[in-house]
Amino acid sequence: MEIWSPGSGIGRAWIAHGLLTVAAIAAAAYAFRRNSSRYRNRAVGIIPARYKSSRFDGKPLVQILGKPMIQVSLYFSLSSALDLYYLNFHTDS
Repeated sequence: MEIWSPGSGIGRAWIAHGLLTVAAIAAAAYAFRRNSSRYRNRAVGIIPARYKSSRFDGKPLVQILGKPMIQVSLYFSLSSALDLYYLNFHTDS
């Protein structure tokens, strides 16, 4: 009993079956990764900016390298690698 020979149709059927199986697995993996990565890197940013804090009054407006601290926080939040879905400054009022 010969399992595979160059002229047999059985060998070609196994090769075609293997290629179709690999293509189906690759398509399923692509669809899964595409849908799961849609929400993976999205983040919500909350920056506390209390002006009347108990230890350091006026902290959000303190100058850091000539800029208010709240502006520096905003700059670093927006330049991060995360895809910020929502950014909120949490204040006293």
